[in-house]
Amino acid sequence: MPDYYKILELEDGASQQDIKRAYFRLIRQHTPDSDPEGFMTIREAYEQLKAGNTGNQGPSFPVNPDPIAAAVREHTENALSGKNMEKVLELAEFGAKQFPSDPYFLYYLQIAQRRLGFTGKAVKTGEKLLRTDVLNPWYNRELTVSYLERGYIKKAISQFKRTWALNVRDTELVSMMVSLAEDKDYVNFAVNVLMEYLKEKKEWKRDELDDASFLYATLMDHTDIMYPRSADQAFEMSLSFAEKYYPQLEGSLKDLFLMSMVSSAAQSSASQEIIDKVLDYVKNNSSGLPAEMVRTIQNFPETKDISRLMEDGNVAEEVTDFILTEESDFDDHTIYEYARLGCMLILMKQADRYRDEIHYIKRHYPDVYQKEKDFYDLFDDQNKLGQKMDEYRVKFRRLSAECQGSQFYVLFPDEKNRSLPLAAFRQFADPGKRKYGRALVGRNDPCPCGSGKKFKKCCMGKGIFD
Repeated sequence: MPDYYKILELEDGASQQDIKRAYFRLIRQHTPDSDPEGFMTIREAYEQLKAGNTGNQGPSFPVNPDPIAAAVREHTENALSGKNMEKVLELAEFGAKQFPSDPYFLYYLQIAQRRLGFTGKAVKTGEKLLRTDVLNPWYNRELTVSYLERGYIKKAISQFKRTWALNVRDTELVSMMVSLAEDKDYVNFAVNVLMEYLKEKKEWKRDELDDASFLYATLMDHTDIMYPRSADQAFEMSLSFAEKYYPQLEGSLKDLFLMSMVSSAAQSSASQEIIDKVLDYVKNNSSGLPAEMVRTIQNFPETKDISRLMEDGNVAEEVTDFILTEESDFDDHTIYEYARLGCMLILMKQADRYRDEIHYIKRHYPDVYQKEKDFYDLFDDQNKLGQKMDEYRVKFRRLSAECQGSQFYVLFPDEKNRSLPLAAFRQFADPGKRKYGRALVGRNDPCPCGSGKKFKKCCMGKGIFD
């Protein structure tokens, strides 16, 4: 039997709230379109671990007068209450063959097939069931889910629209459709469904708040695709929810919700007035937030510039890697310095390639540029760039003895065995011996780097001891 807690990345015995949170988080990472097998596995684990129902009572079925049918139904109900889906499958298959006009057996046969991973058979059973009553909202709902789990996304969307028209409005189904927002081909559809659902949903019960916070966070995450007026409306809706229900959210969910508000505002096309409202709300409720979150709020203009730059597409991955290298992301300052130097050396090594992109950042993202202005300005002075690169090579070589993982030596293997100035090694490896190192080589002596030039015309001229 699969370890359902492990599938949802939970400890054994996790609470129903944790199960829901894990489920909603994971279906955003493993969508029906990008990872249908993973999506199906996560759904199965969630179905096995969740307690109770999702708010929809399901269809009602006419009483079958046949005593055998009644007995099979009773055994099926017992198997369902015990979550024994293998037994449900066996009984429903028997019932569907013996009583083909009884939709009860087709309905639970489809559910059992889907839960056990027979998604192709579940689709066929669902289509057969729907033909018995095309206007039954629950038959439409179950077929929508079967299409999703099979990876038939376009069919699922068409079927969902029919289900929606029949007034099926449960959060679980909406959340499954909203997970499609992670796929660019369906993001507009998913966001429109989400906005419509949230407009209709005026009140939330306490046990629905986890689901609600997930849906509002998803809405805010995707405001960057909306027109300003729609983005403004999305944030207004989220603020209204927060003002009414935020105090009732529990534990880390509060922090996650505020983080979603800030990160989404940074990427949003919403008006400045709305963004200011969002930031004011977060600041007023930021007591006890992690230090990194507080810093993000305080440096919001820079955060916004970085977020938009990441979506821009006009700057190479190597440049964005350097921009995103933050010391707070590393437990050890030495590893941070190593990662940062590696990024800088990659850019300096190919200065001609990255110079125009750095100028582009200066024009369009001035807050990002100011953050590393001294480094970026080197690219406009070839001599200063060369001097600094020699200095960084030495530091990086020293750190490479205790750190690893940088792409610099992978991209430029010749750099690993490059001859570096002996005097430079002495300066940066042990600053206490600087005077001794300088006295070791006279101005007119051959340079220790092996170039054949006098020291004053070579490494001394690069400002090693300045």
